[in-house]
Amino acid sequence: MASYKEIIALGRDPVRVRAVARRLLASAEDWTDWERDFLEGLVAEYGSEALSAPQREKLAELRHGAEYVSKVEELDVASLIEKCWPLRLDLDYEDDIAFIEQERGSSSIKRRHVERLFRALRQHLDANQAGERRQPDAVVRQAHGCSARAQLVCGRRRDHAI
Repeated sequence: MASYKEIIALGRDPVRVRAVARRLLASAEDWTDWERDFLEGLVAEYGSEALSAPQREKLAELRHGAEYVSKVEELDVASLIEKCWPLRLDLDYEDDIAFIEQERGSSSIKRRHVERLFRALRQHLDANQAGERRQPDAVVRQAHGCSARAQLVCGRRRDHAI
């Protein structure tokens, strides 16, 4: 994520705000209606005034989420996608199934979509552990190929940031 100083500088430069908003709109991203309206508003109407703090933070968040990543922590995105492939038909959300089918073979995905892979793996772990006695964390991580640092995938530390 961008530093606080960078977020402030971004919000004070109208040319840069418009450029970032145009680039994000031009990307093949599946923006929500609100996000699209926000970006279009910045391109069309943004004047010489500085953006408010929430506007700066949202623009930085959208820019950060639109970046492609090939590794999260020390996990390879292509490996995560392949681990999700056989699990996809057991997922609760049709969007997640379609996403995994679409991204199969990809070596990177947009940062904002990483949580979909983690959600699929967590759902699989939760389903497998529902009828069984809970296994020790290390055994679960080892069975799913996760390292000790990447505990988020195994759902053990949901407070851990990506």
